[in-house]
Amino acid sequence: MADALALTASASDVSTLAGRVDDLETGKADTTVTDGLDTRVEALEASGVDGAAYTSGGPVACATTANISLSGEQTIDGVLTSTDRILVKDQADASENGIYVTAAGAWSRATDMDAAGEVQGTAVRVSGGMANGGRVYVTYTEVTTLDTDDIIFVDSGDFTGLQDQIDLKAPLASPALTGTPTAPTATTGTDTTQVATTEFVQQELDASGALEFSTFETLAEGGPYLVDESGNVIADLSEVGAGVADAATAQAEINAARGDAASLTERLDRGLTDYGDLLGPIWGEWKLRSARNKLRLLQQGYSTQLVLNFFGDSWIEGPFIMPYLAKALHDVYGIAGLGWVGFQHFSATASTAYTDGGTQPNTLQGNARDDLVTTPVIDGTWSNNNGGTGAVANPSIGGVTCTSGSGYVRFSWTGATHDAADLHYFGDGTGVIRHSWDGGATWEANTSLSTVGVSHVALSNVPATASGSLRIERVSGNVSLAGVDMKSSADGVRVNALGASGSNSNQWASVDVAEWAGRVAVLGADFTAGLHGTNDQSGSPTATPDESAVNVTTLMTALRDEAPTMDLLWISPFENIRSGGSVYPMTDYAAAHRTASVSGGWAYLDLQYAVGDSTDIYENTTNTPFLEPLSGGNAGHPSRPEGGMQVTDAILRMIAPAI
Repeated sequence: MADALALTASASDVSTLAGRVDDLETGKADTTVTDGLDTRVEALEASGVDGAAYTSGGPVACATTANISLSGEQTIDGVLTSTDRILVKDQADASENGIYVTAAGAWSRATDMDAAGEVQGTAVRVSGGMANGGRVYVTYTEVTTLDTDDIIFVDSGDFTGLQDQIDLKAPLASPALTGTPTAPTATTGTDTTQVATTEFVQQELDASGALEFSTFETLAEGGPYLVDESGNVIADLSEVGAGVADAATAQAEINAARGDAASLTERLDRGLTDYGDLLGPIWGEWKLRSARNKLRLLQQGYSTQLVLNFFGDSWIEGPFIMPYLAKALHDVYGIAGLGWVGFQHFSATASTAYTDGGTQPNTLQGNARDDLVTTPVIDGTWSNNNGGTGAVANPSIGGVTCTSGSGYVRFSWTGATHDAADLHYFGDGTGVIRHSWDGGATWEANTSLSTVGVSHVALSNVPATASGSLRIERVSGNVSLAGVDMKSSADGVRVNALGASGSNSNQWASVDVAEWAGRVAVLGADFTAGLHGTNDQSGSPTATPDESAVNVTTLMTALRDEAPTMDLLWISPFENIRSGGSVYPMTDYAAAHRTASVSGGWAYLDLQYAVGDSTDIYENTTNTPFLEPLSGGNAGHPSRPEGGMQVTDAILRMIAPAI
């Protein structure tokens, strides 16, 4: 090791100097800049073509070596043409010779040799080719009529050696020099684009007094060394000290701090914001620009609407969260329609006969405001598509189907006026329905559900009343209904609860997600939030944390691709109680969801922080009973109303901090 430096500067000064000196050491100069100059001049003088001038069109890509067809791209002298300038000089009919531009069809003569007067005394350089590359061909043929008079080209010499000599020389722009270059040394204090020599750097350092040195210290073999991202050595881990017992221990601590990330920097990015603040259970709330802005506008009396979409499992479909959240928003900002009323129910079933006032399926989806909208009732023989079986790419990935009789679906509402309603459907395009706004007393004209796949159609003559009863009845064909979007042009908020009870993220991600995202955006492209985890965790499990995170990314990316300005939020549920336990705790799902959200760039909310660190704190028998009562040793949803209110508060803190 060389003599040590005598340092009177900070480590950052040393790093800066080292970088500047390294830059100088890597500079290279060509000591043979003038070598061979005479040779090149002689070569140029010897290469003159008497009585000829180079063509104005410049060099050609290659030249022929035999008679060819003057059409189509082809390989000539080892060069595959592609709309290139080509010298044709070997045609059986010499009147066809000349400079051409190749094409997929017939070739055309180049504009610098497409007239008889442009031929005689023309020289052309050939850029490429195995036989002709580097050569110059000249024609002295006097041509009176093009394509009639013969044109003869002769080889005037091989310029390959000259070009090779030129290619060895450094260009004026960004030259790569070798050897030990020298240059004039600028005066101290010069601040221009003039080259800084090592002498100039030393003058500057001496003048500033920032650093005195005689020699550079070099690193000995060994290490390991801790370096920053620029390659600067921060510490020698081979030396004992600073509380580190040995290098192996230090390396192990660094690896442990890195975790499953590719680097320590990536791991820190997961825990720190760009401003160095700790990342907590909430991330990226500033990304919810549309929702926060529109709620503030409504609060200040401006005319606007905000449509909020929530999708997921029974946490969204059921009465656990959405009634409290929707009511809180409506009470403050107003109702812009009651939104999605869904018709699917908990279990996917084959055709089953139901009666109005009698047998009904288990928990039809309904509306976010179950205090203002009745649970839908179905009558007749219907089959059911839920997220679990036969999922389709409509907003809530399910629905009901009637293929015979006069089966119908109905629901009633109160407390909100509407001026539009869209019926979302799916199927084979054969269905025809009719609808009534007074429970079946009077009927509107028949409506054809003619689109194959998923689609929607506007229902006519929506009554401008604060209450009503909509009945949709099969007339003919196969009728598959997903739900109705009840809308109003009034200022306020519309909340769409797009839950599918019993579903998991695998099932949502298995549909045509691009088509599904398009159907969600039809409801409104302001804001969409997803929530999954409880049913992913069930089973053995249904989806591991990593698989669940992939599904999250698939769904949220599809939404972003469909509506780039839409606010996106992913929500992870809090831990539940299962009689048989779970393979993975909910904290594992939350960690995977959070990583996916940070990487994907959408907002994230972990509900665990809202209820407590463990179920012992918030199970139903405590004084903070945020988890539903045990049933058969299981408790998988927020309690009502306490848990639902707690989740509502956490979501509102993300989108409406003014409340």
